[in-house]
Amino acid sequence: PTVDYATWAARFGVVDPNGNQDGDPLTNFEEFLRGTSPLLSDPAPADRAAVELLEVDGVPDFYLTFTFTYSLEPDGLVTSAEISDDLLNWNGGPAFTEHVGTLYHGDGTATTTWRSTEPASLDERMFMRGVFTLP
Repeated sequence: PTVDYATWAARFGVVDPNGNQDGDPLTNFEEFLRGTSPLLSDPAPADRAAVELLEVDGVPDFYLTFTFTYSLEPDGLVTSAEISDDLLNWNGGPAFTEHVGTLYHGDGTATTTWRSTEPASLDERMFMRGVFTLP
């Protein structure tokens, strides 16, 4: 079953989505999105950016990938990724990023991987980030 933030927060006795009772790197709202407890200190999320050799349309090449874990509990949560070459201007959607796959862990969380639509170039900087969207 899915829940909204208020229901989740009441379960843990927290109110402020920007609060951080456990002193870890995540706010209460980020704990909600990531499937971690706002009362137990967790290490920083194990998000991973990499350049990987992938076969796309039968052609192997190197692509920037971004992998992150999220909770299946937030009602209506949609994940995606964005790409940037300067950390100021971010682009997402099918012209820029493509979903590679999702691994469901059986504990209420999943790990998803996204890739750039264009092969990575050694001559340019590229960054990716995960995006969490709620209705």
